[in-house]
Amino acid sequence: MEHCPLTDFKAFDVEETDQTLRYTIKFRDQSQRFSLWRASLEQHADYLQTHQYALRGLLLNGKWNVPEEGLLYWESPAPEGSVPVFDLVDYLLSANYPRTPKEKLEFLFLALYHRQQWDGARIRTSEDHELENYGAYYMVNPAEYQFYLAPLAPQGH
Repeated sequence: MEHCPLTDFKAFDVEETDQTLRYTIKFRDQSQRFSLWRASLEQHADYLQTHQYALRGLLLNGKWNVPEEGLLYWESPAPEGSVPVFDLVDYLLSANYPRTPKEKLEFLFLALYHRQQWDGARIRTSEDHELENYGAYYMVNPAEYQFYLAPLAPQGH
Protein backbone atom coordinates (compact mmCIF):
# COMPACT_ATOMS: atom_id res chain seq x y z
CA MET A 1 0.00 0.00 0.00
CA GLU A 2 1.46 3.33 -1.08
CA HIS A 3 -1.42 5.73 -0.37
CA CYS A 4 -4.00 6.15 2.37
CA PRO A 5 -7.37 4.77 1.20
CA LEU A 6 -9.11 7.49 3.24
CA THR A 7 -7.24 10.58 1.99
CA ASP A 8 -4.95 9.50 -0.87
CA PHE A 9 -1.93 10.97 0.95
CA LYS A 10 1.29 8.97 0.81
CA ALA A 11 1.40 6.30 3.54
CA PHE A 12 4.43 5.75 5.81
CA ASP A 13 5.30 3.20 8.49
CA VAL A 14 2.82 0.71 7.03
CA GLU A 15 2.03 -2.37 9.14
CA GLU A 16 -0.27 -4.96 7.59
CA THR A 17 -1.85 -8.03 9.17
CA ASP A 18 -4.68 -10.27 8.02
CA GLN A 19 -7.17 -8.22 10.07
CA THR A 20 -5.74 -4.69 10.27
CA LEU A 21 -3.89 -2.07 8.31
CA ARG A 22 -1.88 0.56 10.20
CA TYR A 23 0.00 3.49 8.70
CA THR A 24 0.87 7.17 9.08
CA ILE A 25 0.23 10.05 6.70
CA LYS A 26 2.00 13.40 6.71
CA PHE A 27 0.41 16.63 5.57
CA ARG A 28 1.50 20.21 5.98
CA ASP A 29 3.54 20.06 9.21
CA GLN A 30 1.41 17.36 10.83
CA SER A 31 0.98 13.61 10.82
CA GLN A 32 -1.90 11.24 11.57
CA ARG A 33 -1.75 7.54 12.40
CA PHE A 34 -4.56 5.24 11.21
CA SER A 35 -5.59 1.73 12.17
CA LEU A 36 -8.16 0.23 9.84
CA TRP A 37 -10.19 -2.96 10.14
CA ARG A 38 -9.50 -4.69 6.80
CA ALA A 39 -12.93 -6.34 6.46
CA SER A 40 -14.65 -2.97 6.70
CA LEU A 41 -12.13 -1.34 4.40
CA GLU A 42 -12.77 -3.93 1.69
CA GLN A 43 -16.55 -3.96 2.24
CA HIS A 44 -16.83 -0.19 1.87
CA ALA A 45 -14.14 0.55 -0.72
CA ASP A 46 -16.63 2.27 -3.07
CA TYR A 47 -18.06 4.41 -0.27
CA LEU A 48 -14.55 5.47 0.75
CA GLN A 49 -13.61 6.36 -2.80
CA THR A 50 -16.74 8.52 -3.13
CA HIS A 51 -16.20 10.30 0.20
CA GLN A 52 -12.41 10.54 0.15
CA TYR A 53 -12.61 14.28 -0.63
CA ALA A 54 -14.68 14.84 2.53
CA LEU A 55 -12.33 12.91 4.80
CA ARG A 56 -9.34 14.72 3.29
CA GLY A 57 -11.03 18.12 3.68
CA LEU A 58 -12.02 17.47 7.29
CA LEU A 59 -8.45 16.48 8.09
CA LEU A 60 -6.90 19.48 6.32
CA ASN A 61 -9.32 21.92 7.95
CA GLY A 62 -8.65 20.70 11.48
CA LYS A 63 -12.08 19.09 11.82
CA TRP A 64 -10.79 15.53 12.09
CA ASN A 65 -12.18 14.20 15.37
CA VAL A 66 -11.11 10.60 14.92
CA PRO A 67 -9.04 9.12 17.76
CA GLU A 68 -5.44 8.52 16.75
CA GLU A 69 -4.57 4.84 16.86
CA GLY A 70 -8.25 3.98 17.33
CA LEU A 71 -9.44 1.16 15.11
CA LEU A 72 -11.59 2.57 12.33
CA TYR A 73 -14.42 0.47 11.00
CA TRP A 74 -17.62 0.65 8.99
CA GLU A 75 -20.75 -1.17 10.13
CA SER A 76 -18.84 -4.39 10.78
CA PRO A 77 -18.30 -5.92 14.18
CA ALA A 78 -14.83 -4.91 15.33
CA PRO A 79 -12.46 -7.67 16.40
CA GLU A 80 -12.26 -8.54 20.09
CA GLY A 81 -9.89 -6.39 22.11
CA SER A 82 -9.81 -3.58 19.55
CA VAL A 83 -10.86 -0.58 21.60
CA PRO A 84 -11.49 2.20 20.96
CA VAL A 85 -13.41 1.78 17.72
CA PHE A 86 -14.80 4.49 15.54
CA ASP A 87 -17.45 4.26 12.83
CA LEU A 88 -16.48 6.45 9.87
CA VAL A 89 -19.92 6.20 8.24
CA ASP A 90 -21.56 7.74 11.31
CA TYR A 91 -18.80 10.32 11.47
CA LEU A 92 -19.33 11.41 7.86
CA LEU A 93 -23.11 11.55 8.28
CA SER A 94 -22.78 13.94 11.21
CA ALA A 95 -19.72 15.93 10.07
CA ASN A 96 -20.14 19.50 8.90
CA TYR A 97 -18.60 19.94 5.45
CA PRO A 98 -19.79 21.27 2.08
CA ARG A 99 -21.80 18.57 0.30
CA THR A 100 -23.78 20.32 -2.43
CA PRO A 101 -22.45 22.39 -5.34
CA LYS A 102 -23.84 25.53 -3.72
CA GLU A 103 -22.12 24.74 -0.41
CA LYS A 104 -18.83 23.95 -2.17
CA LEU A 105 -18.92 27.22 -4.13
CA GLU A 106 -19.72 29.22 -0.98
CA PHE A 107 -16.98 27.46 0.98
CA LEU A 108 -14.43 28.15 -1.77
CA PHE A 109 -15.52 31.79 -2.05
CA LEU A 110 -15.14 32.36 1.69
CA ALA A 111 -11.82 30.51 1.84
CA LEU A 112 -10.42 32.64 -1.01
CA TYR A 113 -11.90 35.78 0.54
CA HIS A 114 -10.01 35.07 3.77
CA ARG A 115 -6.74 34.70 1.84
CA GLN A 116 -6.95 38.32 0.64
CA GLN A 117 -5.15 41.14 2.44
CA TRP A 118 -8.04 43.45 1.54
CA ASP A 119 -11.30 43.13 -0.40
CA GLY A 120 -10.49 42.76 -4.09
CA ALA A 121 -6.79 41.98 -3.59
CA ARG A 122 -5.37 39.46 -6.04
CA ILE A 123 -4.45 36.07 -4.67
CA ARG A 124 -2.35 33.31 -6.18
CA THR A 125 -4.18 30.10 -6.98
CA SER A 126 -1.48 28.55 -9.18
CA GLU A 127 -0.39 26.09 -6.47
CA ASP A 128 -3.94 25.08 -5.54
CA HIS A 129 -3.78 22.11 -7.93
CA GLU A 130 -1.72 20.23 -5.30
CA LEU A 131 -3.59 17.66 -3.19
CA GLU A 132 -3.17 19.49 0.13
CA ASN A 133 -4.49 22.72 -1.37
CA TYR A 134 -7.53 21.71 -3.43
CA GLY A 135 -8.25 19.05 -0.81
CA ALA A 136 -8.65 21.73 1.85
CA TYR A 137 -11.52 23.16 -0.25
CA TYR A 138 -13.29 19.75 -0.21
CA MET A 139 -12.67 19.26 -3.93
CA VAL A 140 -12.33 15.80 -5.46
CA ASN A 141 -9.54 16.76 -7.87
CA PRO A 142 -7.95 19.80 -9.57
CA ALA A 143 -10.57 19.73 -12.36
CA GLU A 144 -13.40 20.15 -9.85
CA TYR A 145 -11.46 22.95 -8.15
CA GLN A 146 -11.08 24.74 -11.52
CA PHE A 147 -14.78 24.24 -12.23
CA TYR A 148 -15.76 26.06 -9.03
CA LEU A 149 -12.97 28.63 -9.32
CA ALA A 150 -13.99 29.75 -12.85
CA PRO A 151 -17.05 31.82 -11.85
CA LEU A 152 -15.02 33.47 -9.08
CA ALA A 153 -12.07 34.46 -11.28
CA PRO A 154 -11.98 37.98 -12.77
CA GLN A 155 -13.12 37.98 -16.38
CA GLY A 156 -10.45 38.70 -19.02
CA HIS A 157 -7.45 38.10 -16.75
